[in-house]
Amino acid sequence: MLLNIKTDVKRSGMILLIVVAFLSMFLVVGTTYLLVADSIRRTSEFDLNATDKRSDYALMTDIDPRYMFNFALGQILYDVVDPTKFDTTTGKLLETNSALRGHSLAREI
Repeated sequence: MLLNIKTDVKRSGMILLIVVAFLSMFLVVGTTYLLVADSIRRTSEFDLNATDKRSDYALMTDIDPRYMFNFALGQILYDVVDPTKFDTTTGKLLETNSALRGHSLAREI
């Protein structure tokens, strides 16, 4: 035979070494996952807290339903501001993100 295998050599510690290596590998992978997940969670909380919820009514959780009804009814009845117009006081371009722009009921009157 080409291989000279000794049958009297016992390798009892080899399985233990493999198990310890796998456990340490899983420990490193789990720790890395926890660190990355915690970092992403903190970043998303910072981003959420950085937004001013008073300026965007869609982000407000305690908004009055009557206000939202009046806001929607106002956009349906009267036209929304054209975004190509400038604000004369600040000189900024007015920006409108509404699907109802140009489809008001009072536009044809």
